[in-house]
Amino acid sequence: MKRILTCLLPVAIGLLTTLNTLAAGLAPDSLAGKTIIVKTTAPSKGTKVNEFAATTYTNTTTGGYGTYTWGLNDASHGVLILTNQTPDDSYGDVSTVTLAFKNNYSGSLTGVVAFAAGGSKVIKGTFAFDVTKPTVSVTSPKANLKWSDTNITVTGKASDKVAVGAVWVQINNGGWIAASTGNGYTNWTAANLPVVLGANVLQACAVDGSGNISKTNTVKFTGVSTTPTGYAPASLAGYEATVTVTGKNQTIIMTWGTNTWGQTGTSGDTNLDDYCAGTYTYTVTGPNTAVITDEDIGMMSWLGTTNDTTINVTFTSATAASCTWSNANDSGSATLKLSQVSNLVPATLAGKTVEAYQKSVLKMSLALANDGTFTETNSGGGDSGTYTFTQYSPTVAILHEVVTDVGDAGAEAYDLLDFTSATAGSIVHSSYANPTYGSNPSDGGQGTFKIK
Repeated sequence: MKRILTCLLPVAIGLLTTLNTLAAGLAPDSLAGKTIIVKTTAPSKGTKVNEFAATTYTNTTTGGYGTYTWGLNDASHGVLILTNQTPDDSYGDVSTVTLAFKNNYSGSLTGVVAFAAGGSKVIKGTFAFDVTKPTVSVTSPKANLKWSDTNITVTGKASDKVAVGAVWVQINNGGWIAASTGNGYTNWTAANLPVVLGANVLQACAVDGSGNISKTNTVKFTGVSTTPTGYAPASLAGYEATVTVTGKNQTIIMTWGTNTWGQTGTSGDTNLDDYCAGTYTYTVTGPNTAVITDEDIGMMSWLGTTNDTTINVTFTSATAASCTWSNANDSGSATLKLSQVSNLVPATLAGKTVEAYQKSVLKMSLALANDGTFTETNSGGGDSGTYTFTQYSPTVAILHEVVTDVGDAGAEAYDLLDFTSATAGSIVHSSYANPTYGSNPSDGGQGTFKIK
């Protein structure tokens, strides 16, 4: 049970199974994100698989596609109208089908297909939502392997009743990384994962298009060294550091993913310059020394202005270090307290709502659709547009929104999310009315957030 929950967390925080989604009645309010397997007895026998987005569908059996509408007649019946847009003889055909649910995921169907060329035929059969979990396995590395390199490439296999949508891989509580494939995840690869000296824990899980998640496959192996050992870790992935700047009343928190990082202030920190994220390189220069070169992506305090910083670190123990740092604007020294941190950031927020609060008062609500669009509601009205969600460390992610509404089109907002649990944390918001020209944020604030 613990392994299943581990995989659920990064792949889709709060992802509801088909049964939970349909709690209000047998028939769902929406088909978005669902895969339906249809077996017809008329006009001919056959099996087809349809995948539904917000307003469009794809027939993965035939390659056909089009638009659809869905409406409920009552708690156990709904009407599905499919308009075929495939550029062939079926273009313009309209199928009107009534789905009668006998339980939360299957039932019978009846309807009629009206051909664009004229005429119609009766449709009869059964349907079922895809509720079968995919399977995943790791073929390399093998359990108990001794590995001397600082990186490792992981390979494996996955399968599903319909189709595997993604395979996610995690090592040593770092961020979950999407595996690559050339054949629908029958074989998959995750390259250049960082290995630490000693015990390493590798985990993999698969998810299909319906949101069904496999059991987590776990492989344990050992990282061994061919060089003198010291306190400097082989990788910073999965680490958190409390950084106290010398001579200043300033303490920040830095966390690292595989090649990206996030930075936040401590509780009560209102300096927006303490909140940022970006990419980094980490080079071990000796048993107890290393150099970190990081670049923030320039979005929280001055849009488009990046800042490259070089940090020279001397480790005094496995959990403590001192450093000197410099960039184009400043330099100084600091002490670090290090610890490993579990991944809290989900792989996606699609289908979720992010609510932002200030002193327990709801200030903003962002409904994030599966198709990459958002709808914002706030005290001033709201906006809509497109969004991207990017993880930078085990606890830090950026939600980037671009407004497409007439009048405000092109305006951008960046929300730095600092996760303190799988579904909540603190938020720093910066918005820009004229991002094309680069500017200070025209609006901003801090608070807390919840994911629902």
